[in-house]
Amino acid sequence: MKAEVYLEKMLHSPPEEIEVQMRWGNRYGGGSKDNPYLKDTPRFNTYTETIHPQKICKGLMEIREQLLSEWVNDLAIVQHEDHLFWIQVHEEEELQRAENITSRKKTSETGHEDGDMTDLVLIGTRGDYESSPLRGRNFDVLKRLSTYIAVKKLLGRKGDGNSESNLKWLGKVWDEEYKQMFETNSDRYVSEMFLNTLARKPSMAVPDGESLMLVEPRHVVEQVKSEAPAMQRN
Repeated sequence: MKAEVYLEKMLHSPPEEIEVQMRWGNRYGGGSKDNPYLKDTPRFNTYTETIHPQKICKGLMEIREQLLSEWVNDLAIVQHEDHLFWIQVHEEEELQRAENITSRKKTSETGHEDGDMTDLVLIGTRGDYESSPLRGRNFDVLKRLSTYIAVKKLLGRKGDGNSESNLKWLGKVWDEEYKQMFETNSDRYVSEMFLNTLARKPSMAVPDGESLMLVEPRHVVEQVKSEAPAMQRN
C-alpha cells in the first residue's frame, strides 16, 4: 500500500474503541520460579482506549514534513563535508611526504573509531526549530543513500580510456566488497569507510583479461561525490 493511500485511509477513519489488557504485578504473582508446586497466576488489568486515526495521521504527516525539511537542508551539508574530506586527504598526503611515510592505510578503516568522522549536522545550525531525535542517524542514512545511488548511476554509464578502466574496477570492488555492506549493514559511517578507503588507494595497474588497465581510485571517488549536487537539484 502506498503511503498516500495509507494516510488518506487514516484521515477518513472514525474513532475506534479497543480493549487493552495489561499484565500487572511482578512476574511470579503468587508463584515461584524455583518451586514447581507454586504456579504462577497471571493478573491483568483491562480497560478501554479510544483510538483517533485522524490525530495519528496528522502526527505522522508533521513528522514526515520535518524529516523532509531536514533532509533537504542536510544535503547541502553533505557538499560541505565533501570539501572538508578533500582537505583532510591532501593534508595527510603532505604529512606523508614530510615524514617519508609510505603507508597509505592511515584512517582508511579506523577513522570512525578515532573520532575523525564527525557529523556536521550535529554541530551546525539547525534552524529555528528543534531537530528530530534521530537527525544524526538520519543524516548517516542520507549519506549512505546518496553514495549508493551515485555508484549505481556511475556503473550504468559507459566510459572510455581511463574512465572505462575506473568504472570496471569500481564495479568489481563494489560487488565483491561493498554492495552487501551498503544494503544490509546497520552500522554507521559505511559511506565514509567506503570513500575513505578508495580515496587513499594509489593509482595502480590491475589485470584485465590478458592485459593490464590503469585505475585511479581517487578519480573514482571524485566521480561518486560529484553526483551529490545533482541529487540536491532533483
